[in-house]
Amino acid sequence: MLTEWMQHLSYLFRRGRFDEELDAELQFHLETRADELEAGGIARPDAMAQARREFGPAARMGEETRSAWQFRRLDDLASDLRYAGRGFRRNPAFAVTAIACLALAIGANTTIFSLTTEVLFSRPSVKDASSLLAFRVGGGSHAHQADWRRLRDARIFDDLAGENEESETNWRHGDVTERLHAVRVTDNYFEATGIPVALGRPIARGEFDAVVISYGLWQRRFAGDSAAVGASMLLDGRLYTVAGVLPSDHRTVTGFGFSPELYVPVANESTRVALFGRVPAGMTRAIALERLLAACREIDPRLAQNVEVSAIAGMDRLSSGKLLSVAAFFAMLMAVAGLVVLIACANVASMLLARASSRSQEIAIRLSIGAGRGRLVRRLLA
Repeated sequence: MLTEWMQHLSYLFRRGRFDEELDAELQFHLETRADELEAGGIARPDAMAQARREFGPAARMGEETRSAWQFRRLDDLASDLRYAGRGFRRNPAFAVTAIACLALAIGANTTIFSLTTEVLFSRPSVKDASSLLAFRVGGGSHAHQADWRRLRDARIFDDLAGENEESETNWRHGDVTERLHAVRVTDNYFEATGIPVALGRPIARGEFDAVVISYGLWQRRFAGDSAAVGASMLLDGRLYTVAGVLPSDHRTVTGFGFSPELYVPVANESTRVALFGRVPAGMTRAIALERLLAACREIDPRLAQNVEVSAIAGMDRLSSGKLLSVAAFFAMLMAVAGLVVLIACANVASMLLARASSRSQEIAIRLSIGAGRGRLVRRLLA
């Protein structure tokens, strides 16, 4: 096997010389047979013609001989690609049109697919996402902070935190005021979710004057300086301290592939929060729902209306009623993008068929000199 591989490699580096030697050897055999026929009384031209007929197609013989030395499939592929390249140079308008059709369709499809996977299936930046669940009580997506406290103090789960992702804050720095997208969170939010930080520390339980900023904001406004941790930020007229910086790939627990510019502790008692709870290992969503319903009935029957428990990641998350319409929208986008690819492929296939109809003579010649049908199909595919 080693000797065979060495022979293949030697052919790669001395192909030109090998082809010259092969042509000379084939010619030698033809002339030797012609000499024998001529000695039998046949004229030289007729002897050469008969020798060629007996010998068979020289091109096929040469190809079969080379195949013993070549990395056959690799050489065939390289040959086909070189031929395709020459064909494109001969007809650049065809090549540009075909490539443009496919590039636009594939580009659109890739963009929609990437957007769909990021929005629907991006994993939140939390510890053990499978044991962190989203809760809806009282028929709404967000609950009053007083209700959050009572449910948290009931200790039906390991921990229960809240956030309001639809929030903005005004950051005053120098003479400039900048509006930032903020997620307002309860003081136990980072402890309950296990969101990691790349620099510094998260907001601690009982801490209401600290913020955690995004990696993008850290790079854009603090020039990526580690001294940003501990710096002061004046937000909505209140002074906060930067406790930490989020990783560059941070994603929120609410999904949809976005990351806020900073996390700020809830300062206003009227701010409603979405609830996220860490459940004990092995607890199913059905059991979590039963516990939540029992606690809601005991605390306030109003909270027991339309109670829901849903996952925050993976396919299970899409089973939530509030996400079905979003999933259906992106499924429609994917279907449309797939149709665009099919239309582009049909257009290019039509162009190739039209081009192939003008190559019937070329294909007939290739068949006549010994090319196999499989070889022709591979060339046409290339």
